[in-house]
Amino acid sequence: MNGGSNLPTLKSGAIPIVVVVVVVVVVEVVEVVVVEVEVVVVVVVVVVIVVVVVVVGCWLLLLVVVVVFCWLLLLVVVVIGCCCWWCWLLLLVVGCCCCCLVLLFCVVGCCCWLLLVVAVVVGCCWLLLVVGGCCCFWLLLLLVAVVDFY
Repeated sequence: MNGGSNLPTLKSGAIPIVVVVVVVVVVEVVEVVVVEVEVVVVVVVVVVIVVVVVVVGCWLLLLVVVVVFCWLLLLVVVVIGCCCWWCWLLLLVVGCCCCCLVLLFCVVGCCCWLLLVVAVVVGCCWLLLVVGGCCCFWLLLLLVAVVDFY
């Protein structure tokens, strides 16, 4: 019935083997493409995160730190009052000197993140107070003028 043909038939099992091989090859190719796409996506995401952190995040973090601790410093000065004149004077002098260094670190890039991490480990309160001291320079002068008035 086969007519002497040597072509594989469905009964011989050759066609299902070919189908399985084709499916396996297609699956492997798809897996390789998916893995390459995933690697590219991961690299792009990491680069975007680094750029955002270095360019935008540094300035944003500095702004948040200065604003928040500016108000905290002002609150501390108001609570303590005038009994600690040398505290705020020292704070203003050191703060204005260190403020430029902090801004310089921010211009450089990641160094400001490293600076803040080191500050947290070493004792961030003083560093953040001196940064806030520079921010609050005029507010503190106004406070001193009001206190002297009364």
